[in-house]
Amino acid sequence: MPWSLRSNDFKSSSLKAKVTTCEKKDIILLSFKKLVLFWAVAVFCILLPLVHFVLVPAFVFVGIFVFLAQYKNTHFFSTGEFQCPGCNELNQPKNIYFFESKKLSCSLCGEQLVVLSDQTGA
Repeated sequence: MPWSLRSNDFKSSSLKAKVTTCEKKDIILLSFKKLVLFWAVAVFCILLPLVHFVLVPAFVFVGIFVFLAQYKNTHFFSTGEFQCPGCNELNQPKNIYFFESKKLSCSLCGEQLVVLSDQTGA
C-alpha cells in the first residue's frame, strides 16, 4: 500500500519505504516492554527519599501513556525516505512505528506532516 505525507498547507509528498503491517501480538509485546521499563524505573525511585512522592506516580502514569501511544501503531518501516513538501529537502527516517494520520516532522525545517495511505475507494 503506498503512503504519502501531507503538510498543514496541503502540500504532499510520497513516502518511499517498505512498510509492513504489524501483528497485534507484536504491538502488544512492544507496548508491554515499554510499560515494564517505566514501571521498573518507578520501583527504583521508591528508594529515593522525598522525591519518590513525585517520581513514582509520574513514571507509573507516563508508562501507561507510552503503552497506549505504542498500542495505536499498526505499521512499521525500518528505513525510508521522503522529500519535505515545505523545504524540499530529503529526509531519511529510520525504525518508525506509525498509524494512518500520525504526525511526523521534517528533521530540517520542523514542518509537521501527516501520514496518509494512498488507497482510493475505487
